[in-house]
Parts: sequence; C-alpha cells; structure tokens
Amino acid sequence: ASSSKRIFAWDAAAEKVLAKIEDTSVHSRPITCLRLAQPHSEFQSPQSMDLFYSGSMDGTIKLWDLRTMQACRTFEGGHVHSCQRLRSCLSPCLRYLCTPSEDGGVCVYDVRTGRVLGGRHAHRDVAVAVDLNPRTGAMASGGFDGKVQFHWVPLPGKAAGQGRPPGGTAERGPAERDSGLREVEMDTAML
Repeated sequence: ASSSKRIFAWDAAAEKVLAKIEDTSVHSRPITCLRLAQPHSEFQSPQSMDLFYSGSMDGTIKLWDLRTMQACRTFEGGHVHSCQRLRSCLSPCLRYLCTPSEDGGVCVYDVRTGRVLGGRHAHRDVAVAVDLNPRTGAMASGGFDGKVQFHWVPLPGKAAGQGRPPGGTAERGPAERDSGLREVEMDTAML
C-alpha cells in the first residue's frame, strides 16, 4: 500500500511491480492493514494464497483476489475504524475475518456473505489487534488499555463458562489472574 491509497503487487526477486489496483476501487482514506491470506494446508488449496485483505480508516476491510486485483468482498458495519492502525486477521480456514474496533470491541465477519457473525466489547479503550490460534480457533485481542484478552466459541454441548477449549491451557494462580490477561467466551447468539 502507498500513501496515495493505491495497492501494488511486487515481485521481490525481480524488483518490479506486477500489478496495481486503481485509486477508485481501493479505499477513500489511508490503508492501515494489508496482509496476505495464510490458509492452513488442511483446509485450503495453494490457490487460496491468491487472497489478501486491506483495512482502511474509511471503516472498511476489503478482501482482494491477487490474480485479478479485484475486490471480492467488502466488510463494514461491525467495527469502527477512523483514526488508528488496526490489525485484522483472516482465519486459517478462510471462513472468518476477525477485526478489532476503535470502540473497544472485536468483531467476526463471515467471509462468504460479508455479514457480522458476532462481536463483543472487549477493551475499555481502542482494541488494536486480533489474532487467531490456528489449532484451537481461540482469538486473542490487544488494546490500548494494556490488556490482552482471549476469546473462544463455546464447544457444542457445553454451557457457557464450563470447561476449556482443546489445547490443555494451564490454570493460572491469583497473581497471574490480575496480570491483564482475561479469558472470555464469545457470545454465539448472533451466529
């Protein structure tokens, strides 16, 4: 991405521009997040590496096809993005796009439909980054409030707050519980 709000695809070995996206179809405000899809080999084919996404201060995240340099989907309405650098994350299965929000929330979009699947207010200040554990699907979010929060979708057949997701996380002592880490189950009523 450049300061002119254009996106270029570079061939690093040849040191040349392979393709670019014209100004009118990119974003109306500066781009703050640009990442290639990183699909998990169990879920996707090598062609899935042809996807990338961009997030902008215009409040939208766009999913792009690297082969055609065309936008496949636009995500908006579930998050606020107008002045901070926010780091979104595409799930390894390429079905979900998770994004932080300047209102302190985290939001999950369905990549196929572009709809908001769920979200929750997670931080007292701006949430700036989210990331996903590719094995368990747990999401971590970090914010300007100095907190890192962990979120996961409850397992089928378990009531909220009972048990832990797979992965064998260790129980923390009282001093560690107050260290700014917090585990939260995501509300799936909207799913």
